Amino acid sequence: MSASQLLVGYASATLTVPDPVHLLGQFHMRLNTGVQDDVAAQVMFLGNDADSVIFVSIDTEEIQPYLVTEVQRKVHLRNARIPVESLLLHATHTHGAPSYLRDDHPGLAEAAQFPHPGYVIPSGDSYRAEMTDRLAEAILRAWDNRAPGAMAYGYGYATAGHCRRVCYYREQSGRTGIARNGTCVMYGSTDTAEFSHFENGGGDAMMQVLYTFDRHRTLTGAVICLPCPFQLDESDERTTASFAHEIRETIRSIHPELPVLLLSGAGGDVSPRMLYAKQAEDRRFRLKYAGETAKSSEYFRRRDIAERVGAAFEEILSWASRELDSFPKIRHLREIVPLPARQVSLSEYEYVKTVRAEWERAGEWSADDGSREEVLRHNSTRQSVLNLADEVLRRYERPVVAWDVEVHAIRLGDFACVTVPLELYQDYHYQVQARSPMTQTMVVQMVNDSLGYLSTTRADAGGGYSAGYLNKVSPEGGRMLVDRLLALLLRTKADE
Repeated sequence: MSASQLLVGYASATLTVPDPVHLLGQFHMRLNTGVQDDVAAQVMFLGNDADSVIFVSIDTEEIQPYLVTEVQRKVHLRNARIPVESLLLHATHTHGAPSYLRDDHPGLAEAAQFPHPGYVIPSGDSYRAEMTDRLAEAILRAWDNRAPGAMAYGYGYATAGHCRRVCYYREQSGRTGIARNGTCVMYGSTDTAEFSHFENGGGDAMMQVLYTFDRHRTLTGAVICLPCPFQLDESDERTTASFAHEIRETIRSIHPELPVLLLSGAGGDVSPRMLYAKQAEDRRFRLKYAGETAKSSEYFRRRDIAERVGAAFEEILSWASRELDSFPKIRHLREIVPLPARQVSLSEYEYVKTVRAEWERAGEWSADDGSREEVLRHNSTRQSVLNLADEVLRRYERPVVAWDVEVHAIRLGDFACVTVPLELYQDYHYQVQARSPMTQTMVVQMVNDSLGYLSTTRADAGGGYSAGYLNKVSPEGGRMLVDRLLALLLRTKADE
């Protein structure tokens, strides 16, 4: 494979709108009460005469296939030269972004399914039309902004994610939403003698960065991959990009207006908060940010993470920039991989039927049963549980053998990126990185689709939310996925 001059192009788009919106990410429906900070999309084109990739990092909760299709169509109509098959739409997984979901396929609960007295629920279709226009425009500008450049890469450490699956010496009663807890509980209490350990040991602190430069060796942009979803303040009722906003601000305080794409690496079993040492953390924030006013309930935690990321960004840049590549070999492969479905057992089926019956009996609330906020929360939560329960029951009654999963493998010189449309447990990204034929490999989740969690065998046995029957793909499918990703990476080097 011969290598030609690297071309680099960037653009961005704000995705904040002044109108009321429904925020994605919770079982209960939230209508935004304002804007804490802007949600946005950042676009990076990397390519040469051989191949290309277009990263689109979007401050949103998930990526649905129809969003990808609509963006591809709008881009192609305006510029047929742009390789829309190279587009990778990624969700940072903030839980404070407007809903773009189809009104007839809204996710957990459709407004038409439950009463919401006193509220007019905004249309996801209407917002999506505006959102896809802005995304397409940004992609077109990134294409037009292409210029000769160079790339460099490296890694450092910036703790963001911590394991959120708490394991105990014996089974725990109760459930998290519709999930049945076992020996593991998502966000379980650690202040108990029954606490044993965190399921994955704690979380990965590795931060990977891909930098780009112009012909004068001036930094022009960067991609940062953190193995953690960007989802602090996920219950806030204001539009927010979560700590992605503070990270961009921190880096741009040193590198003004620098394009920064944030990618969530494998993080299905982690979240950006510690579940222990809470008093020590509270004291840290009280002393570190003395005299400052928190803009949200988790603002200081957001700042703290962003400062670590900013410091790591500079540390990695200091040595990675010594080795620039203007002529990287580029190969971008896409494959649809059928992965075995996680089957619902009879006992799980009966359990979910029981949970569903409880919520059915709870009934819908009317305006007389509480404040309009309480009525909306109850009715939307109830409907979300009913809908999710129905999905699990259908998977038992009409079993699916396998799920088609779109994966990508991109080679950029000796650096590589693989993408999956899942919330991937971290065991799998360790497996890919350990066996990868490339010098450095980042594993990016939630790209071009949203197929839910992919947990491990031990998580499946442990129970709790994000594992077990709530997974569409089985842990056996996870091992197959790793093998296919590695095979694709090998293919990117096959014609050297």
